Amino acid sequence: MFRRTLVFLLSTYLLLLAGCSDDESPMNGGSGRTPNPEGRLYVPNQADQTIFIYDSKTLQRLDSISTPVVEPHFVQFTPDYKYYFIIGRQVGGQVAKYRTSDNQLITTITVPTVNSSQVF
Repeated sequence: MFRRTLVFLLSTYLLLLAGCSDDESPMNGGSGRTPNPEGRLYVPNQADQTIFIYDSKTLQRLDSISTPVVEPHFVQFTPDYKYYFIIGRQVGGQVAKYRTSDNQLITTITVPTVNSSQVF
């Protein structure tokens, strides 16, 4: 189990590095910045509704937080990185807003489902 988790985390880290522009890539002398604040890696865990937060350099787990979002799937930061949103995989699920500085849950909203006949 530990080995699979480590392989997953290393793969995710490499994918994040691959997503850097040529100027940002560490291979080209750049910083290797990833789209997360302060060198942290946020990993949604759909199995038990948690978000794991790792140090992106050492891959040490810094925190683990529970979320009300069922099957958390996506993490999106505000442009200033003061807040982040956890979005679930389910249609009509919830979106949770957290403060980045202390991972405090700010609010949740339920996304309404739309009948496909109402779209047009």
